[in-house]
Amino acid sequence: MPDILIGRKEEQAILYEAFNSDRAEMVAVFGRRRVGKTFLIKQTYQEHIAFELTGLQSLRVEEQLQNFSNQLELISQSPVPVKKPASWLEAFFMLAKFLDQQPKDKKRVVFFDEVPWLAGNKSGFITGLGWFWNVSPDQLLYCQPEGD
Repeated sequence: MPDILIGRKEEQAILYEAFNSDRAEMVAVFGRRRVGKTFLIKQTYQEHIAFELTGLQSLRVEEQLQNFSNQLELISQSPVPVKKPASWLEAFFMLAKFLDQQPKDKKRVVFFDEVPWLAGNKSGFITGLGWFWNVSPDQLLYCQPEGD
């Protein structure tokens, strides 16, 4: 049986509005854990997600950066391993270069899940994300579900 999104029409309308905006948008979805925030975003934007990264619980920044590298390698279908970035600033630079090579005829979604695990104490994730936001073209949408 295929995954079906039931209800959530109001939430989907908000997500579609952000997607259809003529500028870059950032969407943060808040709610308790295990209520379907990630499922909502994936079902709404499934064919538009250009990059997706899920933070991994209780890992150091070095391991989160390896996770980023692995994900970029999978999504880019790189025939050679993608090197692990030394920092989140370098990781976001790598992501910007990857997205710059993608078609620009439609808005693309960059999806970060479990952001609190990515943005641990002094990880540099927020600094990198800030840089990325400032250099990003208008056809990007950032989604960050967060739960408690």
